[in-house]
Amino acid sequence: MDHQTAISCTCTCIARHDHDALDPGILKTIKKCFFNAIDCGLKKKQIRETLERHLNSRDIATQLCCTLELNAYSLSSSTSSSASNLEDLVLLGFIYEKGFSNHWFKKNEEFAYQKYRESADAGNSYGQYFVGVCFKKGIGIKIDWRMAYEFFEVSARQRNPAACYKLGSGYDRVQVPEQKKNCRLKAFLLYIEAANAGHVMAKILTGLCYEMNWGTERDIHQAIRWLLKANNDQPSIVNNALLRIFRPHDPLIY
Repeated sequence: MDHQTAISCTCTCIARHDHDALDPGILKTIKKCFFNAIDCGLKKKQIRETLERHLNSRDIATQLCCTLELNAYSLSSSTSSSASNLEDLVLLGFIYEKGFSNHWFKKNEEFAYQKYRESADAGNSYGQYFVGVCFKKGIGIKIDWRMAYEFFEVSARQRNPAACYKLGSGYDRVQVPEQKKNCRLKAFLLYIEAANAGHVMAKILTGLCYEMNWGTERDIHQAIRWLLKANNDQPSIVNNALLRIFRPHDPLIY
């Protein structure tokens, strides 16, 4: 769907009766599920599958997109923006970025980036995070790692867990010896911020930081504590990390 088609779709939605809009309770549940999945660090494929379980009929999927389009239209024609409407833009962008496996909606990465960017420019941390991902992976826009990490940083300042994790990973990978110690400290602080918000991989990395003396003093008790917090979601990675504490010569895999 190009921009003109999107406007046409929106106008069609506006012309529909109220019963075509998605029930507010269902919309609230879908959004809560969607943003919780992001905070926990689920991969996009897993998030899409989670959404599809809620959108188990064509009617519900159509009503959802109609409602999100209406909210986006209301936002564009208003001088003020609510947090809820900005979140609607992010969810709408995700739907068009990933599409649905049942082909109810096809992918349109350029339209997805546009929705993310509108939300990001209005100050939404999830929009900023997804714009960063778009720049990093070339989704609807040319790859630009500098811009990607600028958006991750802006989002992380709002304590967005996914952005904190991404930005921490960036600091963690710095290989310049004279910068490594300071970057490891920054990475650790970002990981623990995301971990406290429930991000699974951030919990694991926080545990590894305590184990490996990355950006913090070595503390085996804290390492085990954080690793166990992530065990239900990533048991194989956690088991490997826990084995390393007792068998330190084993290779580290994460």
